[in-house]
Amino acid sequence: MAAGSKRMSMKSSMDRRDILLAMGGCAALSVVPPLFAAEPPRDGKPWALIEVGSSGVKPSIVRIKRGLEPDLEVMKAFEPTEANAIDPGNAPLVAEAVAKAITQIKATGLAFEAIKLVGSSGVASKADVRDAVAKAVAERTGLVMNFISVQKETEYTFDGVVNKVRLSHRRPQVTMIDIGSGNTKGCYVSTAPDASEQFHHFSMDFGTKSFARKVSSAQGEDESFTAAANRLADADLRAEIRKMVISAGAIMAQRNRVYLNGGLPWVLATTQAPLNTDRYVPLKPADIDRFCTLAQTDQANLFAVDTSAIPAGAHKDLIAGDLGRMASGKVFTPEELKAGAALLRVLSEELVFARKTLFFTRPGRLAWIMGLAFFDAADGKISKEVLPN
Repeated sequence: MAAGSKRMSMKSSMDRRDILLAMGGCAALSVVPPLFAAEPPRDGKPWALIEVGSSGVKPSIVRIKRGLEPDLEVMKAFEPTEANAIDPGNAPLVAEAVAKAITQIKATGLAFEAIKLVGSSGVASKADVRDAVAKAVAERTGLVMNFISVQKETEYTFDGVVNKVRLSHRRPQVTMIDIGSGNTKGCYVSTAPDASEQFHHFSMDFGTKSFARKVSSAQGEDESFTAAANRLADADLRAEIRKMVISAGAIMAQRNRVYLNGGLPWVLATTQAPLNTDRYVPLKPADIDRFCTLAQTDQANLFAVDTSAIPAGAHKDLIAGDLGRMASGKVFTPEELKAGAALLRVLSEELVFARKTLFFTRPGRLAWIMGLAFFDAADGKISKEVLPN
């Protein structure tokens, strides 16, 4: 039976004793309020978000934009620091990266209190790594980390990309899948007997980068990385995906729209549909096939995208900049792309993407924070929930 959870209000704060106990009694902590503990940032007021995950430490300055299509405007995105938070032993590097991010943010004039620090679900799911990172960051910066669970991250992402105001009619049709660096997760909604909305979650502990690490450790002496990635994808990964599908429940098969989110779908959409400026970029199974083939056999051609047909302007600049970062290996290494292609291929086969209507969701990168900050109810009131610690 699929696991479901109804929307519930969470504790609005966490006292010092609870935090100390959760982190092994670290007495040097300087406790600051959790994300949105008192009141979410108001419309137009800038605040800083530091994301800590398996892709490193990513600081940005954002502000809420409410309206028919709720959004977060990224006012400034700082260069991410490559400090993978789910690698054992990286806690000191992560703490230094967070300290660097705080310095960068404060240099813009934002107050320390406007900085919100969040650990991804990939980090949160590994208790020993999570606790080590939280302790190192607290000792180095004085900031208490919030960690978001897999279930809440998927729910907030769903709410962010299929909002309850303009897209309420789409919610019963959509399965949201987030291919992260450290895990793959998703959810869909159904209507409970009492007419409330119920979330159904699914996840596995392999994402683009974590699967690449598994491939690297299991690669045979005379075996190419691509061959090893495809071998493990067809064996171990396919079995994990089938378990994930079973846990999602049979109702998921009835959802005809798949919204893809995460770093790998971002590269997929940028290289295969560069002309599309929509917030929701349509994708076809043929796009996935071509992407997977080129990612494993000809990455130079994958990123040799003809942008001449894109009109001059912000979108062309965005695509050109994204392609440059992707081709340089700043998003994924060549090996991570090969592993990600194997993951995406098997995921597409097992979830039968060929029979679905596929989209890449541009709002997806910060969708979980949109879902948290914006609409906790269809009337559009700002949520006062906080991230679980």
